Amino acid sequence: MIRSTRKFPSLPYFWSLIDWSLPSLKPYKGKLLRAQTIEDLAQIAKKRTPKVVFDYVEGSAVDEIAYARSRDALSRIEFNSRVMRDVSKLDTSEKILGKAVDIPICFAPTGYTRLMHHVGEPAVANVASKKNLIYALSTMGTTSPEELAAAVPNSRRWFQLYIMKNRSDSLAVIKQAKDNGFEALVLTVDTPVTGLRYRDNRNGLTVPPSLSAKTIVNAIPRPTWWLNFLLKEPLVFASLESWNGTVAELMNTMFDPTMTYEDLDWIRKVWDGNLLVKGIQNADDAKRAVKHGADAVHAPEEAKPAAAPAAAAWRSRASRAAQD
Repeated sequence: MIRSTRKFPSLPYFWSLIDWSLPSLKPYKGKLLRAQTIEDLAQIAKKRTPKVVFDYVEGSAVDEIAYARSRDALSRIEFNSRVMRDVSKLDTSEKILGKAVDIPICFAPTGYTRLMHHVGEPAVANVASKKNLIYALSTMGTTSPEELAAAVPNSRRWFQLYIMKNRSDSLAVIKQAKDNGFEALVLTVDTPVTGLRYRDNRNGLTVPPSLSAKTIVNAIPRPTWWLNFLLKEPLVFASLESWNGTVAELMNTMFDPTMTYEDLDWIRKVWDGNLLVKGIQNADDAKRAVKHGADAVHAPEEAKPAAAPAAAAWRSRASRAAQD
């Protein structure tokens, strides 16, 4: 039998094993660096943000069945891997609307971003710009198109649009996007009325958040969020007038449930840039959107065959622009 023998440890070797780094004065950043998954990030966010904010980001409509199905569908995606390929140099770039991005990803429009972090939309757009990706600003954003363009001038910017009952309001935000160099307009068509979001209704989500006794108690273990909220610029909708009710009430007051393809024709006339339609659920609607002037569509898997003509449309438009 072969036996190992113990001996007195080498002090230089023992010394080299000790981690002499001082504890970080910014433990939050350390947690972010150690995060491995989206779930890790979610748990960090949950501890740092009030319940009303976290529930808005994490939750969805009614019993959240569609949300659960989406997560389940994504979890079942499988890669058909091939081996014995040279992977020393990889090119993940793709052209979107005639310009290359490093990976085919767009930062989707998210409302009330400064509700989640005090810097808000410019922080997300800055990351997109540094990684050569695209950022889409929401109509319900807390940073205006002008402010975003000034903060991140070199970013590729799209503007997401809701059709409003007052068409002059829609025209105003379209003009802001056009005047501030946004390269595409993204029309959302699957929210003619707001979703019934139980979490938000129970929490009484408002912008800015209401300081009830319940929210104050919830804020006690989250002082950094509240200090930023109270000491930074007031939290308001950048493209809209002030509102004192809940977010759901605002959306139902603002959004136009009578929206039809005629409205898409109208937007095509007033916007001469790239026009995308977001919220397409089936192939027939994808085809109709292209027929009514869409250059591209955001579509699920079953609508992809119909999205191909749209892709060809914006490619040819980009080609014509390059020739001109």
